[in-house]
Amino acid sequence: MTEKQFAAVRSDARHLRILAGAGTGKTRVLTHRIAYQINAVRIEPEHSLCLAFTNKAATEIKNRMATMGEASLVETGTFHSIAYRQVKARWKDLGIRDEPDLISNQGSYLSRILPKNFNHAERNFILAEINWATARRISVDDYISEAENAGRVDVVPFVSVVESFQKYIELKRKENFIDYDDIIQLAIRFLAEDANYAEARHWKFKDLFVDEFQDVNPLQFALLQAWLGSSSSLTVVGDPCQAIYSWNGADARFLNDFEQYFPNSQTVILKDNFRSSPEILALSSSILPMMERLNPKMQSGRLPTIRAELDEYEEARSVARLVKELAIGDIDLGDQAVLVRTHAQIPPIVEAFQEQEIKFTVASDRESGAGSGRWCPNSYASRSKGIGVENSSSVRG
Repeated sequence: MTEKQFAAVRSDARHLRILAGAGTGKTRVLTHRIAYQINAVRIEPEHSLCLAFTNKAATEIKNRMATMGEASLVETGTFHSIAYRQVKARWKDLGIRDEPDLISNQGSYLSRILPKNFNHAERNFILAEINWATARRISVDDYISEAENAGRVDVVPFVSVVESFQKYIELKRKENFIDYDDIIQLAIRFLAEDANYAEARHWKFKDLFVDEFQDVNPLQFALLQAWLGSSSSLTVVGDPCQAIYSWNGADARFLNDFEQYFPNSQTVILKDNFRSSPEILALSSSILPMMERLNPKMQSGRLPTIRAELDEYEEARSVARLVKELAIGDIDLGDQAVLVRTHAQIPPIVEAFQEQEIKFTVASDRESGAGSGRWCPNSYASRSKGIGVENSSSVRG
């Protein structure tokens, strides 16, 4: 471990913020801090909680801690999965037999209340706006002013979003179902309504750890605050330069202004990058001037190049030609990868590879199809639903 990693692991701060840029070993530091807190500080693993934003990330953390003794006993999951277990247990305690059904296909329910002339894209826009408002803790009445202040684009008139938002809430009540964000709201409400219940939750989880804290939204932060008791400890790990989910309600200010929310907290900054070449880091710094400059620990590599093509098809053909040239040179196909932002970009690349007779596989980080070598059509994805869905893929040579 580096000196800074070691300092983060062994910090005695009750509230600790670890600012960890890409490739600085944040997951290693987080898991080792949990293990150190258990073995040296003597926190109790059965009273500790580690929060991640996808099932995939939670599984990675669990797998790492599986070989760390009692750290393997720490409960690890997403905000939604942990909250849902608590909500279901609370319903049972309250004798509620007619539990609401949890739905994952919000779009199909929303379609039932939308005008028939609304197309698929308009439906998805309204759904995204409802989820954004809920994540930001914005009421139906305040949506229009908040959306305008936030510079949201009115693909559908905001007044139509408000009408659909209200009808969606009424439909949930009428048919007794909830969605993922309702779980968070219910968990917060139960904690606020009963001090004895809240105290029991604070006893259950005394020491909390949160991964990817830059992705927390106001609703999740409110739940985190409700989970924290007067003597609770909190460690968060995050990177403000990786805050890419503001469109979905995430707010990096909880990470950036951590000391305002938790006075007397400590911050440790990890700057040593073990993932990227100096050339890649230099390019990143030029694109993100506010990024904390990272110290490259890898040897020099190729200079990055930027190419502009006429359209996605010419771009795909250009990529295929480059892959083939590199393969003829000194980089095997198995050591090359083409990263794309969305699944919709994959077909032209696949076609170009086939034209060039390049052997390849399509890999997805979706838990349902990872490593399957199949191309799966795009679908709605959201952070921290407890279903581990991400919207990125790669084509490997």
